[in-house]
Amino acid sequence: MSQSVEAQDHTQDIERTINNIQACYIEDTTQINRTYRQAIVNAPNSAMELNAINQAENEYSNLVKEYYKLLFKNLNREEKILIMNDQRKWKQFINTERSIYSNFSKPPYVMNHESKDRYVFFAKRYLSQTQDRLGSLYTFLQHIYLRNHKNNLVIDKVCVSPL
Repeated sequence: MSQSVEAQDHTQDIERTINNIQACYIEDTTQINRTYRQAIVNAPNSAMELNAINQAENEYSNLVKEYYKLLFKNLNREEKILIMNDQRKWKQFINTERSIYSNFSKPPYVMNHESKDRYVFFAKRYLSQTQDRLGSLYTFLQHIYLRNHKNNLVIDKVCVSPL
């Protein structure tokens, strides 16, 4: 086989795997979003809406943990230290922000009849933050795969949910 054919095959392998990573990410997030949208449509009150948002955020949090583990096992030592510090700082930021939001969801900042709407607003914010974090880890994973594939290392599992 000529070198150009081998290079072309190698490039196609990389493209297939990147497409697989993307397909898995889409599948993982689509399942959550579909369930979330259905629950919101069927939520007759803000308590049920809040429950749907919290459930989606919890499922996204689980994906963050899984994508983090997958990414972590494919990093070199220095990168592992960087991503551990990054993840720790992200968790600190989230915990601090949620603590602040929690305080602003109570009197005297909010009257009782406003508290449910405020909780829904903050829950949507938490969900958005977790979705953003998952997107970052997914992007990191794609870049690491490209680098590792060039070095003939293989990421053995991509999808969290089965396709």
